[in-house]
Amino acid sequence: MSSVLDAPEDSAWFDAVSQLASSWGFGQVMLAILPRPGMRLEDAFIRTNYSNAWRQSYSDHNMAYFDPTVTHCATRSSPLIW
Repeated sequence: MSSVLDAPEDSAWFDAVSQLASSWGFGQVMLAILPRPGMRLEDAFIRTNYSNAWRQSYSDHNMAYFDPTVTHCATRSSPLIW
C-alpha cells in the first residue's frame, strides 16, 4: 500500500494500484476521476489496463453514457466490485 501512496508519478502510481488489485484477485483495473461535478465524462482522468481495442470500442460507442458501472460510480462513494 505504501508504494501507492509514495509513487513519484501517475504511471508508477497506477502500476502500484494494479499490483495491489492483482494481489486481491482482480486482473483488470480501471480508475476514472472527474475532479468536479458536471464535468464531461470525456474529460475524466482515466488509467486502466484494459486492452486498447476494448477502450477504443467503448469510446467509439459512447458506452460511458449507459454503462451501469459509470452510473454507480457517479452516484455512490462505495467501490464497485464486479
